[in-house]
Amino acid sequence: MTFVRQYKQAGLHDKVPLYSVQTVEGTTLGALGEAAIGSVVAETWTPDAENPASRQFVAAFEKRFGRTPSSYAAFSYDSARLLGAAINGTGGDVSNRKALTAAIKSARFASVRGAFQFNRNNYPVQNYHVYKVVTGADGKPRFSTLARDVLVNHGDAHAAQCTQKAG
Repeated sequence: MTFVRQYKQAGLHDKVPLYSVQTVEGTTLGALGEAAIGSVVAETWTPDAENPASRQFVAAFEKRFGRTPSSYAAFSYDSARLLGAAINGTGGDVSNRKALTAAIKSARFASVRGAFQFNRNNYPVQNYHVYKVVTGADGKPRFSTLARDVLVNHGDAHAAQCTQKAG
């Protein structure tokens, strides 16, 4: 966070926008305040994601915790939904580890990120977007979408080197 503040204080934001991945995100946005304004962020999810699962998650999170959720909170929520779908897929029997692993790999659930699947190496295949931090109507920094789907169905670049399917 100090780097982002110093970047702004040095006047660099006015010359070269600060581009980041997970440096400026939901857990740091409130603390950074105005120093984050103008930052450009690449991410698979931010609170303005345009899908029903995300909108429902953000509303419930803000109501319960009084703040905007971070991508970490969103991905943890996705993980819980993924596990719930997988456990349901096994009929609740998690004693068979191979069956549970297969159920996790093939689980279908409403992800806050939109469409979700695993690559052959169990890394998520997902879309990436570009956001800019702007001043919201309430005067607080918020994410605003600059470009959706700059990477579509993007998986780990090294997945092709996997010699067998992970399982």
